[in-house]
Amino acid sequence: VLIHPAIATDWTPASADAVSTTALRAINDRIPATFAPYSNVNFGYQPGFPMLSRLFLDWDLFKIIPDHLVPWLLAGLFAASQLILVFLVSRKALGSPIAGYFAAALFFSTKFVFENQWIGEYAWLGATAFLLLAALFFLHKNRLFLLAIPVIISLHPSVAINTAFLA
Repeated sequence: VLIHPAIATDWTPASADAVSTTALRAINDRIPATFAPYSNVNFGYQPGFPMLSRLFLDWDLFKIIPDHLVPWLLAGLFAASQLILVFLVSRKALGSPIAGYFAAALFFSTKFVFENQWIGEYAWLGATAFLLLAALFFLHKNRLFLLAIPVIISLHPSVAINTAFLA
């Protein structure tokens, strides 16, 4: 369901946000100061998700697909993982598998994750998946949750603020 718009349109994501693809193309060997050669606009977009996408794009396996599909595929994986993570976090926090199933069903029915995939909020999806992963580690009293915090900050500052409120 998450990838349907791209399949239906000859593998063109339905996203209205081209910043992820433009930032991915602007990042080569370093984080640039501007979006050159596309524009002289300051490179103010959060660099985490385009850099993560660039990492995968540099692998030989991903060179066979167009570069605009790499962020889209990563976001689809993050979006799909959110459903699983909502179940796991809810099950652990509430102490009941039934509560986990109910929370996952409610999360799925909100269509929030689908909307973010379709409008191109790829960095938001990635950061939210890491937020849920950090919450899961925290609930299990595992200090690995601290490793997710810099990742969340680099992926999307709004989710980082949400993380600070939850902490």
